[in-house]
Amino acid sequence: MDGAVERGARYLNDTYWPITYAHMRRTADFQNRVFENYARRDGLVFFDVAKDFPRDPDPFSDAIHMMPDGLRLQAWIYLQRIVPVIESRLSSRRWPRPARASSSTEWATSHPPVVTRAELLASCGK
Repeated sequence: MDGAVERGARYLNDTYWPITYAHMRRTADFQNRVFENYARRDGLVFFDVAKDFPRDPDPFSDAIHMMPDGLRLQAWIYLQRIVPVIESRLSSRRWPRPARASSSTEWATSHPPVVTRAELLASCGK
């Protein structure tokens, strides 16, 4: 058994026992469907990176977490998906949007309260 497969098997068999990989896969697929439906309902862009990600354990340190090479691959997939969206919005002049004048400038003139160290510690019950 190679290192990545062994790490994944140990993670599943020790950390998540008695949950099986099939249960984890169904949960991840469900989560992606929820995010995709949310994006569709609210008119947001959804990138199904999991669909394009290779079914290979090497980019992962365990059944869930990616190693640096896996994160680089994930970022590359996102980049490939987002560039056409950006180009489309720029060419259709949806982006950049004109700045809107704010009706309130209170946020720029108000100052947050300053709390001393003693007040902070007192609020912690010390």
